[in-house]
Amino acid sequence: QAFLGRVALLFNSGYHMNIGILPALSDSKTLILADKLVHASMIDGIRLSSAKYVRYRHNDLQHLTQLIEKYHDDVDIECIIVVTESIFSMDGDETDLAALVQIKHRFDKVMLYVDDAHAIGVR
Repeated sequence: QAFLGRVALLFNSGYHMNIGILPALSDSKTLILADKLVHASMIDGIRLSSAKYVRYRHNDLQHLTQLIEKYHDDVDIECIIVVTESIFSMDGDETDLAALVQIKHRFDKVMLYVDDAHAIGVR
């Protein structure tokens, strides 16, 4: 009984997590909006999915909002997944997560997928 605890899904690396979860969360009626500088593992996960995808300018939440507004009422899109990192692996830029959550709450089709792997020990 002690061995059995909370249910978990375990991946052996962040790369495997991204190439496993992103295709599982999306289908052909999904649009993924990804920050231009997301990690290569996220791009691989997006490409392995059947979702359509568009890249938005790095850390440009105004551009992201414009894209959400453009696609939100498209009847062929049931879900929009915003893909980003909390702290970007290449240059250490931080995403304004509070502003991102506010944007998400404005649109009912939007989900957030935030990779936090490179933030561990930074804050």
